[in-house]
Amino acid sequence: MSSLWQTLSSTDSCEDLGAIHRIGAPIHVYPLYENAFRAHRGQTPKANHQESAKLYAEFSEVAKNNEYAWNYGSSSSEEEIGTVGKRNRMICHPCTPSFFLLWE
Repeated sequence: MSSLWQTLSSTDSCEDLGAIHRIGAPIHVYPLYENAFRAHRGQTPKANHQESAKLYAEFSEVAKNNEYAWNYGSSSSEEEIGTVGKRNRMICHPCTPSFFLLWE
């Protein structure tokens, strides 16, 4: 385990870095991981967005047959998921509501 991770996740610390920076909800944390992983891979934001839209379209296809899924009975295409607009706005770069709904 890296010393940075130990520092950030230490339960002995009286300071909670997430609270200090007012992050902690999935809507704030997941994009940090997504951007860090994208950068680590040397991927452009556009290429990452396209890759994510493709992946989440595949998830959507699987979920349409799951009666407990948000989108049970229907699926969203790669284009629908990847297109930012009024019904699919950018809420926390690089994520749109379509990305978050498919994480559930």
